[in-house]
Amino acid sequence: MRPKLEIACFNLPSALIAATSGADRIELCRDYASGGLTPDPFDLARIRGRIKQPIYVMLRDTADFSISFAGLQLLKHQMQALKSAGADGFVFGFLDKQAQLEEKSNRLLIELADGLPCTLHRAFDVCIDKEKAIETAIQWGFTGILSAGGAKNALLGSQKLNEWQRSYPSISFIAGGGIRSINLPKLLEQCWLKWYHSAAMLGDNQSVDAEEIAQLKTLLL
Repeated sequence: MRPKLEIACFNLPSALIAATSGADRIELCRDYASGGLTPDPFDLARIRGRIKQPIYVMLRDTADFSISFAGLQLLKHQMQALKSAGADGFVFGFLDKQAQLEEKSNRLLIELADGLPCTLHRAFDVCIDKEKAIETAIQWGFTGILSAGGAKNALLGSQKLNEWQRSYPSISFIAGGGIRSINLPKLLEQCWLKWYHSAAMLGDNQSVDAEEIAQLKTLLL
């Protein structure tokens, strides 16, 4: 089975471009400068009928990986609205002050997802004890982990990603972190995962590049 491509989209035009350029899945968020925050449910509703691919939605209200009581209440309401708007899955991950997965918020949101798949995003790469974090994520019900293998980018962390996927086959590792068409061939020589994640941006433009997505997809064939 060929590897699949997930594209992070920070605005609606990008999501539409990604869908028509070959992405297998869309990660919808907003605010690139913050690393991706929760999008407006109305925006998801506007594009849901125009995109056939699954749309996973970011749940995050701050630029870091912390979560407050007020923030959790907000995300709970946003999650319900996003489910009604047609979300196919969710992407989130919150850490405590010890840089480990925070239990209450993560478990509650997984429960509220009502069976929709939940990906642990790159907060995982900040965790001090990553093996413990993987085991915890599996136990709580995360279905995927977006990671650069704990390294600066996915290419540098490729061997660790392979190791984790072999050791923990019940959860899907998604290679992410600096992936572009220029480095994907080398990454594919070293990394053998089912999913690869890219923002597909070139230069300072904060919208995806259609040709870049098409080239990424071709390399995965």
